[in-house]
Amino acid sequence: KIGGEKDLPTNTSPSSMPEVMSWRGVLDNDENHTFKILIPVLSYDKSFDNKTALIFELWIYDTSSDKWVYTGEWVHLYIQVLKRS
Repeated sequence: KIGGEKDLPTNTSPSSMPEVMSWRGVLDNDENHTFKILIPVLSYDKSFDNKTALIFELWIYDTSSDKWVYTGEWVHLYIQVLKRS
């Protein structure tokens, strides 16, 4: 997700911004998977000012309800969006 400071998630609710990309996979306990990503920012909301953030949220699949559930775990990274001339 891409948003501004007001769009960051909380420990109880995800960001209201739309998904830009998603990754799904299965990991064992204490396992991690690192991979490079390329995220094109195709539009820019000027209301973000200089606080444009890439927002990463952790969701888990609940097999008992057959739904994805937000875990309350998230991280954001502030980026500088440059306009191509």
